[in-house]
Amino acid sequence: MTEKFSRRGFMAATGMFMLATMAGWPQQAEAKMSKRKAGFSPRPHGRQKCANCRLYNKSSHTCTVVNGRFSPSAWCRLWVG
Repeated sequence: MTEKFSRRGFMAATGMFMLATMAGWPQQAEAKMSKRKAGFSPRPHGRQKCANCRLYNKSSHTCTVVNGRFSPSAWCRLWVG
């Protein structure tokens, strides 16, 4: 039994493949920034510190964008209030 593919079906499949490729699917994990590049400091910068940054995960003491574990009183240039 031979199956025929329509031009419309072929174009739709090709388009889906191209979109998935351009979107980076499957997505690759992005590497986190180093402490040095983020301007890391073990001391707070005024009231700014990891403990009150939106990027800081308090339960694991990690940051979503900087590599490593951090004290809640640390700070870097990427601080988000």
